[in-house]
Amino acid sequence: MLDVVCFKYKSKRAYHSTFGPQAVNALSHMVSRHLRLPHRFSCITDDATGLDEDICVIPIWNDYADVRNPSLPMGPSCYRRLKLFSAEARTLIGERILCLDLDMVITADITPLIDVPDDLVMADGITLEKDARTLKPYCRYNGSMMLLTAGAHTHVWDSFDPLTSPRISNAAGQKGTDQGWISHCMGPGVRTWKRADGIYSYRNHVATHRGVCPRDARVVLFCGRTNPWSPEAQALGWVRARYH
Repeated sequence: MLDVVCFKYKSKRAYHSTFGPQAVNALSHMVSRHLRLPHRFSCITDDATGLDEDICVIPIWNDYADVRNPSLPMGPSCYRRLKLFSAEARTLIGERILCLDLDMVITADITPLIDVPDDLVMADGITLEKDARTLKPYCRYNGSMMLLTAGAHTHVWDSFDPLTSPRISNAAGQKGTDQGWISHCMGPGVRTWKRADGIYSYRNHVATHRGVCPRDARVVLFCGRTNPWSPEAQALGWVRARYH
């Protein structure tokens, strides 16, 4: 059984995106339509209000909840997700885990991307996202999509020090929170999903082309200020047709 999970929790700091239960429900339905593998959909959350009845609820843990984002002091902090790399994740969630961000639109079958034997696959940070200020790659790997086998890379979790690790990964040029530390720990060589696999960035590949969705797109990641439920995105027919 594949465990598909997402995270929804109240941030302790102001952030431009607020995720409600509708975002979880929409993601669950998109996964059901576009993943032809037996799976269980769960939300790791501090508030299950409004979630569809068929969504499993996993109480969120507080490990590293207060660790700040070293790249953007007022940006999101996702260090809690590092626990997916712990040996305990097998008991908390399951053996095989697909972690998805809420701010994405799944546009076509993702089964070929997920039905692979690798113990870790992530969205490619080099081709999908650029630092808005420097136009350099933001991070080696993007945490919006992660497929992993629980316990395969426990050093990512075991070696994390909340006092020093964020500074170390940020200084090494790996921006963000959990994705920065994962990129620093794993180094090059992890299998990634790229544009050739149908994974696109809305900000970098769609908005810059008048909102047209690429014909071969399987997933469009909304990294940045625009979300699938934002007026800008909802003005696009392909978003309205698929994000529900």
